[in-house]
Amino acid sequence: MFNKPEVCVLLCDPDLDKVLMVEPFRAGCLDDENEPWKLELIAGPVDNETQVESVEFVAIRQTKGGAGIKIDRLLLVCEYYNSPGSSNEKLNIFCARIDVAKASEYQAIFGLNDEHEDIRPVIIDRLVAELGVKEALINNAMSIISIQWPSLNLELVRHIQVINKSDSPID
Repeated sequence: MFNKPEVCVLLCDPDLDKVLMVEPFRAGCLDDENEPWKLELIAGPVDNETQVESVEFVAIRQTKGGAGIKIDRLLLVCEYYNSPGSSNEKLNIFCARIDVAKASEYQAIFGLNDEHEDIRPVIIDRLVAELGVKEALINNAMSIISIQWPSLNLELVRHIQVINKSDSPID
């Protein structure tokens, strides 16, 4: 099966040791014992049908649409095949540094109207997110990989420059 590549972005404040996740409604999880509102990271497909988009551009675009945050500096965490036995779908995970001191800017509901999205940004302690992985409250591969990555690479995140909104390529 042929699928579009996907991107995922971990938004991290290494100084306060917090991450920004999103909580979208997932119809596929209606029967989940925990509820269909899932803690995830910002993610979306690469749209190469209408234009050629780089995975980096999609990460920047999805972060703006999913959380209202303009970013321009990304660190590649990893690339992997989601299910290579049945699909060519490749996932690209990035990390971007944010300043959660500006948390009031992240409290609206975001998402694209034409995609019928209601996405609420949620700022949580990174260690609480790791506990969510351990307790299977965060239970999708992209988010699990992304949440565990800073434990091994927090110093790399500290060296990503804090985002200057006026420098972003997407308004």
